[in-house]
Amino acid sequence: MKSLALLFVSLTFALCSAAEAQTRTPPRPAPSQRPAINERVFFSAGVLFQVNSNDFTDTATIRRNAENGQLETAYEVGGGLAFDASGSYLVWKNLAVGVGLTLFSASTKTTIDAQVPHPFFFNQPRSVTGEFDGDRKETAVHVQVKWLVPVSNKMLVTIFGGPSFFKVEQDIVNDFEYSE
Repeated sequence: MKSLALLFVSLTFALCSAAEAQTRTPPRPAPSQRPAINERVFFSAGVLFQVNSNDFTDTATIRRNAENGQLETAYEVGGGLAFDASGSYLVWKNLAVGVGLTLFSASTKTTIDAQVPHPFFFNQPRSVTGEFDGDRKETAVHVQVKWLVPVSNKMLVTIFGGPSFFKVEQDIVNDFEYSE
Protein backbone atom coordinates (compact mmCIF):
# COMPACT_ATOMS: atom_id res chain seq x y z
CA MET A 1 0.00 0.00 0.00
CA LYS A 2 2.89 2.27 0.77
CA SER A 3 4.34 1.70 -2.67
CA LEU A 4 1.00 2.45 -4.29
CA ALA A 5 0.65 5.71 -2.34
CA LEU A 6 4.25 6.63 -3.16
CA LEU A 7 3.57 5.91 -6.85
CA PHE A 8 0.43 8.06 -6.77
CA VAL A 9 2.23 11.03 -5.16
CA SER A 10 5.16 10.66 -7.59
CA LEU A 11 2.86 10.61 -10.61
CA THR A 12 0.92 13.58 -9.27
CA PHE A 13 4.08 15.68 -8.97
CA ALA A 14 5.42 14.46 -12.30
CA LEU A 15 2.27 15.12 -14.28
CA CYS A 16 1.20 18.43 -12.68
CA SER A 17 2.65 21.67 -13.91
CA ALA A 18 4.20 24.16 -11.58
CA ALA A 19 1.68 26.02 -9.51
CA GLU A 20 1.74 29.81 -9.84
CA ALA A 21 -0.08 32.38 -7.87
CA GLN A 22 -2.75 34.10 -9.89
CA THR A 23 -3.16 37.84 -9.63
CA ARG A 24 -6.61 39.04 -9.21
CA THR A 25 -7.77 41.62 -11.75
CA PRO A 26 -9.20 44.62 -10.01
CA PRO A 27 -12.86 45.19 -10.67
CA ARG A 28 -13.62 47.78 -13.37
CA PRO A 29 -15.01 51.01 -12.11
CA ALA A 30 -18.60 51.63 -12.98
CA PRO A 31 -18.83 53.67 -16.17
CA SER A 32 -19.84 57.23 -15.48
CA GLN A 33 -22.30 59.13 -17.62
CA ARG A 34 -19.79 61.69 -18.91
CA PRO A 35 -16.61 63.25 -17.65
CA ALA A 36 -17.12 66.27 -15.45
CA ILE A 37 -16.13 69.78 -16.51
CA ASN A 38 -13.50 70.91 -14.04
CA GLU A 39 -12.56 74.28 -15.53
CA ARG A 40 -14.66 77.43 -15.34
CA VAL A 41 -12.80 79.63 -17.84
CA PHE A 42 -12.18 78.66 -21.46
CA PHE A 43 -10.09 80.39 -24.13
CA SER A 44 -9.61 79.64 -27.81
CA ALA A 45 -7.67 81.29 -30.63
CA GLY A 46 -7.33 80.51 -34.29
CA VAL A 47 -6.39 81.61 -37.75
CA LEU A 48 -8.85 81.35 -40.62
CA PHE A 49 -8.85 82.18 -44.30
CA GLN A 50 -11.55 84.35 -45.84
CA VAL A 51 -12.01 82.86 -49.29
CA ASN A 52 -14.62 85.06 -50.99
CA SER A 53 -13.90 88.41 -52.42
CA ASN A 54 -15.95 91.46 -51.48
CA ASP A 55 -15.59 93.41 -54.72
CA PHE A 56 -17.89 96.40 -55.15
CA THR A 57 -18.31 99.53 -57.26
CA ASP A 58 -19.31 103.10 -56.48
CA THR A 59 -20.55 105.93 -58.67
CA ALA A 60 -20.46 109.63 -57.83
CA THR A 61 -21.10 112.94 -59.54
CA ILE A 62 -18.18 115.37 -59.62
CA ARG A 63 -18.32 119.07 -60.38
CA ARG A 64 -15.58 120.43 -62.64
CA ASN A 65 -15.41 123.40 -65.02
CA ALA A 66 -19.03 124.50 -64.35
CA GLU A 67 -20.37 121.07 -65.42
CA ASN A 68 -21.15 117.76 -63.79
CA GLY A 69 -18.95 114.77 -64.50
CA GLN A 70 -19.09 111.11 -63.53
CA LEU A 71 -16.70 109.20 -61.23
CA GLU A 72 -16.87 105.39 -61.19
CA THR A 73 -14.65 103.39 -58.88
CA ALA A 74 -14.22 99.62 -58.71
CA TYR A 75 -12.81 98.13 -55.49
CA GLU A 76 -11.18 94.70 -55.54
CA VAL A 77 -11.17 93.20 -52.05
CA GLY A 78 -9.68 89.71 -52.07
CA GLY A 79 -9.64 87.08 -49.37
CA GLY A 80 -6.92 86.61 -46.81
CA LEU A 81 -6.01 85.56 -43.31
CA ALA A 82 -8.20 86.50 -40.37
CA PHE A 83 -7.54 86.04 -36.67
CA ASP A 84 -10.10 84.86 -34.16
CA ALA A 85 -10.05 84.69 -30.36
CA SER A 86 -12.77 83.96 -27.83
CA GLY A 87 -13.17 83.43 -24.13
CA SER A 88 -16.03 82.07 -22.06
CA TYR A 89 -17.02 81.44 -18.47
CA LEU A 90 -18.97 78.46 -17.17
CA VAL A 91 -22.00 79.85 -15.33
CA TRP A 92 -24.08 76.74 -14.59
CA LYS A 93 -23.47 73.01 -15.17
CA ASN A 94 -22.71 72.83 -18.93
CA LEU A 95 -23.85 76.39 -19.77
CA ALA A 96 -21.26 79.09 -20.50
CA VAL A 97 -21.34 82.66 -21.78
CA GLY A 98 -18.57 84.22 -23.80
CA VAL A 99 -17.35 86.82 -26.22
CA GLY A 100 -15.26 86.47 -29.37
CA LEU A 101 -13.34 88.81 -31.66
CA THR A 102 -12.49 88.30 -35.35
CA LEU A 103 -10.07 90.63 -37.20
CA PHE A 104 -9.48 90.81 -40.96
CA SER A 105 -7.32 93.28 -42.85
CA ALA A 106 -6.45 93.46 -46.55
CA SER A 107 -5.07 95.78 -49.17
CA THR A 108 -7.52 96.79 -51.87
CA LYS A 109 -6.85 97.70 -55.47
CA THR A 110 -9.09 100.50 -56.68
CA THR A 111 -9.64 101.43 -60.31
CA ILE A 112 -10.91 104.93 -61.15
CA ASP A 113 -12.76 105.69 -64.38
CA ALA A 114 -13.99 109.29 -64.62
CA GLN A 115 -15.64 111.46 -67.23
CA VAL A 116 -14.30 114.96 -66.55
CA PRO A 117 -15.92 118.00 -68.24
CA HIS A 118 -13.69 119.78 -70.77
CA PRO A 119 -12.38 123.18 -69.59
CA PHE A 120 -13.30 124.95 -72.88
CA PHE A 121 -16.14 122.99 -74.53
CA PHE A 122 -19.48 122.04 -72.98
CA ASN A 123 -20.80 118.47 -73.26
CA GLN A 124 -17.44 117.04 -74.33
CA PRO A 125 -16.17 115.08 -71.31
CA ARG A 126 -12.68 113.61 -71.26
CA SER A 127 -11.82 110.19 -69.83
CA VAL A 128 -9.48 109.93 -66.86
CA THR A 129 -8.39 106.54 -65.50
CA GLY A 130 -6.12 105.54 -62.67
CA GLU A 131 -5.46 103.12 -59.84
CA PHE A 132 -4.57 103.36 -56.20
CA ASP A 133 -4.06 101.00 -53.28
CA GLY A 134 -6.26 101.27 -50.23
CA ASP A 135 -6.97 99.38 -47.04
CA ARG A 136 -9.91 97.42 -45.69
CA LYS A 137 -10.41 96.41 -42.06
CA GLU A 138 -13.19 94.19 -40.75
CA THR A 139 -13.83 93.73 -37.04
CA ALA A 140 -16.50 91.39 -35.67
CA VAL A 141 -17.52 90.98 -32.02
CA HIS A 142 -19.49 87.82 -31.20
CA VAL A 143 -21.62 87.48 -28.05
CA GLN A 144 -22.07 83.77 -27.41
CA VAL A 145 -24.09 81.38 -25.28
CA LYS A 146 -22.40 77.95 -25.23
CA TRP A 147 -23.46 74.44 -24.26
CA LEU A 148 -20.41 72.33 -23.37
CA VAL A 149 -20.51 68.58 -24.03
CA PRO A 150 -17.55 66.66 -22.58
CA VAL A 151 -16.80 63.68 -24.81
CA SER A 152 -13.79 62.45 -22.87
CA ASN A 153 -11.35 63.80 -20.29
CA LYS A 154 -9.37 65.42 -23.11
CA MET A 155 -12.10 66.45 -25.55
CA LEU A 156 -14.90 68.97 -25.16
CA VAL A 157 -17.50 69.74 -27.85
CA THR A 158 -19.05 73.22 -27.79
CA ILE A 159 -22.40 74.15 -29.31
CA PHE A 160 -22.85 77.92 -29.41
CA GLY A 161 -24.85 80.75 -30.89
CA GLY A 162 -25.56 84.42 -30.50
CA PRO A 163 -25.42 87.80 -32.24
CA SER A 164 -22.39 89.23 -34.03
CA PHE A 165 -21.63 92.91 -34.54
CA PHE A 166 -19.55 93.95 -37.57
CA LYS A 167 -17.56 97.09 -38.30
CA VAL A 168 -16.05 97.57 -41.78
CA GLU A 169 -13.60 100.33 -42.67
CA GLN A 170 -12.75 100.85 -46.34
CA ASP A 171 -10.72 103.55 -48.07
CA ILE A 172 -13.15 105.21 -50.50
CA VAL A 173 -12.38 107.61 -53.37
CA ASN A 174 -14.54 110.73 -53.22
CA ASP A 175 -12.27 113.07 -55.23
CA PHE A 176 -9.08 112.92 -57.25
CA GLU A 177 -6.47 115.18 -58.76
CA TYR A 178 -5.31 115.17 -62.36
CA SER A 179 -3.10 117.34 -64.48
CA GLU A 180 -4.16 119.01 -67.72
